[in-house]
Amino acid sequence: MKYHELADFLDLVVDEKLPKEVAEDFKCDPTLYRKDFDRIIRRKKTVLVSRHLSIARQYIENVGKGEFPKRRGR
Repeated sequence: MKYHELADFLDLVVDEKLPKEVAEDFKCDPTLYRKDFDRIIRRKKTVLVSRHLSIARQYIENVGKGEFPKRRGR
């Protein structure tokens, strides 16, 4: 399952607010809006799931060392 599909399956919520410069570009060419909006939201979902999995891997690795909860930065 792709990460953005996993986010949908788990009902993870991402901020659907677009960066200001992207929103301004859409005003210039609204035909691109849906395709680009979907791509941006998919990317946000992918990053969110990737971040959660990375943190989970760090916790699991450190549990084996007898350290919980402990993790590195992102």
